[in-house]
Amino acid sequence: MLSSPSRQLRAVFVGLSLLLMLSLLAAYWWSLSINHQQMRADIARQAEIRAAQSADAMAQQMAMLAHHLDYSLQTLAREYRMQPPADFHRLAQGMISDHPPDSIVQIAIADAQGWIRYSSLGTPPGQAPASIADREHFQVHQQAANPRLHISKPVKGRVSGRWSIQFSYPILAAGHFKGVIVLSLSPNYLASLLGQLAVHPEDTAFLMRDDGHYLARTSHLESVLGTSLPSSRPFLQENAALQGNYDLSGQVDGMHRFYGWRKLPQFGLNLVIGLASDPILAPVEATIRTSRIRSALGSALLMLAWFWIAALFWRLENQKQTLRTVFETLPVGVMIVDSEGNITGCNTRAAELLTDGKSCLPNLDTPRLTSRLTDKDGTPVAPTDALAKTAWSGQERIDGLTLGLHPIDDEISQPRWISINATPQTNGRKGAIVVLTDITPQMASAQFRRALLDNSATAIAIAGAGRQITYINRQVSRLLGHGRDAMVGQNFRMIHLDEAHYLNFERHYAQLVRDTQLETEYPLRHQDGSIRWCTIHGTLLKLPRQETQVIWSLLDNTARHYAQEALAATSQRLAVVIDRFPAGILVADAQGRISHSNQALAELFGQEFAPQNLRGQTLTEVRASLAPFLADTAQHTDDERTLQLGDGRTLIHETIAINTQHTPSGHLLIYQDITEYKERERLLERLATTDALTGLPNRRCFIQSCEDELQRWRRYGGECGTLVMFDLDHFKRVNDTWGHAVGDQVLVQVAGITRQLLRTTDTAGRLGGEEFMILLPSTTLAGARQLAERLRQTIADTPVEGPEDTFNITASLGITLFPAHDTDDLPQAMQRADQALYIAKSSGRNCVCEL
Repeated sequence: MLSSPSRQLRAVFVGLSLLLMLSLLAAYWWSLSINHQQMRADIARQAEIRAAQSADAMAQQMAMLAHHLDYSLQTLAREYRMQPPADFHRLAQGMISDHPPDSIVQIAIADAQGWIRYSSLGTPPGQAPASIADREHFQVHQQAANPRLHISKPVKGRVSGRWSIQFSYPILAAGHFKGVIVLSLSPNYLASLLGQLAVHPEDTAFLMRDDGHYLARTSHLESVLGTSLPSSRPFLQENAALQGNYDLSGQVDGMHRFYGWRKLPQFGLNLVIGLASDPILAPVEATIRTSRIRSALGSALLMLAWFWIAALFWRLENQKQTLRTVFETLPVGVMIVDSEGNITGCNTRAAELLTDGKSCLPNLDTPRLTSRLTDKDGTPVAPTDALAKTAWSGQERIDGLTLGLHPIDDEISQPRWISINATPQTNGRKGAIVVLTDITPQMASAQFRRALLDNSATAIAIAGAGRQITYINRQVSRLLGHGRDAMVGQNFRMIHLDEAHYLNFERHYAQLVRDTQLETEYPLRHQDGSIRWCTIHGTLLKLPRQETQVIWSLLDNTARHYAQEALAATSQRLAVVIDRFPAGILVADAQGRISHSNQALAELFGQEFAPQNLRGQTLTEVRASLAPFLADTAQHTDDERTLQLGDGRTLIHETIAINTQHTPSGHLLIYQDITEYKERERLLERLATTDALTGLPNRRCFIQSCEDELQRWRRYGGECGTLVMFDLDHFKRVNDTWGHAVGDQVLVQVAGITRQLLRTTDTAGRLGGEEFMILLPSTTLAGARQLAERLRQTIADTPVEGPEDTFNITASLGITLFPAHDTDDLPQAMQRADQALYIAKSSGRNCVCEL
C-alpha cells in the first residue's frame, strides 16, 4: 500500500489551489466590469438613436405647422387687400377657431409705417393705434428684398404681459412694401405639441431659433422664454449638420440627458429632444447591481466550496489510516489485483485461506493460485482462464463464482470451497478488488438438496439474487426445452416472452417477500419459440448467513389456458366496443330482440333505456318508446339521417344490417348527439359576419351583401339602388375628452339609430372605426337623400350620456348611385361615396352631399 502524502506536500498543494482560485476570481471580476461598461455604452447609443428619431419626427410636424402658417398668412395678406374689413375679420376669426383654443393670441395688420390697422382682439374706442415699428418682426420685412415668413423671438406683451411668438409676412402691392401681417402664436401651444413625444416626465423637448433663442420648451417654459443657449451647442455652430446627437447636463434644470437635434434651415429653427439618462440607465444599472450581487454570492460560495473541499481533503487523508485498519480485520479474504492479473496485496483472512497463514507476498502469485483451483465438477482452472487474465485484472466483474481450492501441493484431498467476487477498482487505478468467502459447509448442504430435487416429478427451478438461475431439475428441461447447462447461471429473462414481460413479473416479488408464498399464472417461452402457460408456485427460502433464494415449481396448463381464452374473447370484445363507443348503441339479433346496448343510449333518452332495462325487448318496442322524444316532423327510418328531438337536441341516426356469411343476423342502431356541433356552426357563422361592438354586419359581410345586390340587379334589372357612406364628426375628440368607453357607447347608439330608420330590405354595416355605410336597394338619389337627412338630424338631436353630462355629436354623409351604369362595380361606387363624404366634410360637416 502507498503511504499518504506528507503534511508539507499537502500544505503546498492547498496553497497553490487557493492561489489559482483567487486568480480565476480576479479575472472573472475584471471581465465582468468590462461587460458592464459595454452594457452602459450600448444603452446610451440606443437612447441617442431614439432621441434623433424622435427629433426628426417632431421636426416634420413643426415644418408642416410652419408651412401651414406661412400659407395662411400669405392668404390673409392677399384677402386683406381684396376683402371688405368685415369679411376679412370673419376670415381671420375662422382661422383662429380652426386652431385649438388659446393657441393663436391674435392676428394683426400693420401699415408701412408700423401702425396697427387691424387686430383680431379689436381696438377700444378712442384709443390711439399702437405701433410695432420698433419690433424685429416689422423691421425685418421693411428691409428685406424678398417676401418670406419670419419667426420672431418670443415677445412679452406690453399690456397683457403674455409671451407670444410672431409669425409675420409682408404685405406687398405691385412689389412695394405696404405693411406686415402678424400671427401671434402662444409658446404654450408649441410646448403642448412638443410634449406629445415625451415618454418620461423628466424628458424634455424644445424649439429654438438659429440664434439660440428659445421658442418653446416642454418644461420650465416660463423661465426660458426670453433667454438663449450658448453658441457652443453643436447644432448652433456654423456649418452644423442637419441632425445629430450630444449629451450633457441641462442648463435649465441641471439634469443629464441624451439629446438629438434636427434643423429646419428653411425656417431657421432647431428641434431638440432630450431623453433623461437616469430612467434610461436605471434598468441596466439594476441589472448590473443584480449581476454584481449574484457574482459576489457566487464568489463567496466558490470560496466556501474551496474551504470545504480543503477540509474534506484533510479529513479523507486522516480516514485512510482508519480504513487500512478495518481492511486487515475483515472476516472475509480480500486481495488487490493489478491490471496484469498479478496479486499485489491481501488481508490476513485471505492469507489464511490461500497460504495456510503465511503472508500473501511473496508466497502467493496468480499462476500458483490458479493451479490449485477447480470448478464444481473438479476440472482444474486453466492458467489462461478469464479468472486470471480478464476478471481479476478489473476488465469485468465476478459475482459469486464458486471454485474449489486445494491445499498447497496436495491435489488429492477434498478442496475448500470458496465464493469469489471481483469488482474493478473505481479510484482511478486499473485492476480489481477480489473478495474470497469460505462456503464449504453451504456447498455440502446444497449438494444434498439438489440430489432430492433432481428426482422430483415436478419442474423445479431455484433462483438467487438478481433473478439468476442457480439450479433446474430434469422436468424444467422437458417443459421449456433448455438443457441444464444452457440455463444455470443465466437470468430468468431468457424464458420470458420479452423484456416487458420480464419486468412486469417483478411485481410478484413484492407479494413473495411479504407472504413468503406465491401462486400465479404466467406465460413462458419454450426453446422453439412457442409459448407455455404455467401455473407458477414460488417459495421464499431464507437461511442464516446465506443468500436468499426462491424455489419455483412450474405446472404446464397451456391447453386449458388457450381454451378459456378463446371462450371469453368474443363476448369481451363486443362488450368493450359497445360500452366504450361514444354514441348510443342498440344491437338486435336476427329475431329483432335487443341483445346489447350501452349506457350512452340511456344518457341520451333517460335511464329507462339503460342496458339492463332493454335486454330482451324487441326493436319495435324500443322504437315505440323513442317516439315521444322526437319532434312532430321527425320520422324514424332505417337509414342515416338527422333527428330533431322535442327538447331541441339534434341527433344522427344510422341503422346498419349485420350479416354472417351473407345471412342476416341482426341490426346495429347508432344514435349520436350533434347538438353542440350544430350550435358551434351557428355561433361561428354569426361571429364571422357581425361587428362585435355594434351588432351590425362587419365590413366583409356588408361588402358581400353589396356584391349580391349588384349580381341581382345585373341578372333581373330594375331600378338601381344607392350607397350612403357616413362617419361621425370630430369623433377623436370624443375619445380624447370622455374616453374610449364613451366612444364605444356613441358607436352603439349611432348603430341603433341607423337600424331604426332602415327598411327591412336595407342593409347597414360598420366599415371600421367611426365609418358606416348603408345599402338602399331600388332607391333613387332623392329617396336616399331623404333617409340620409333624417339619419343626420336624428343623430344630431339624440344626446349622448357622458360620465358627467350629456353632449351631442354630428355626422357627415355622402350618397351615390349603385350601380350608376352597366359597368359600375362596388369599389368604384364606394370611392364615389367616399368622395361625396369628403365634400360633406369640407363643406363644414353635419351635412349630406351626393356625387
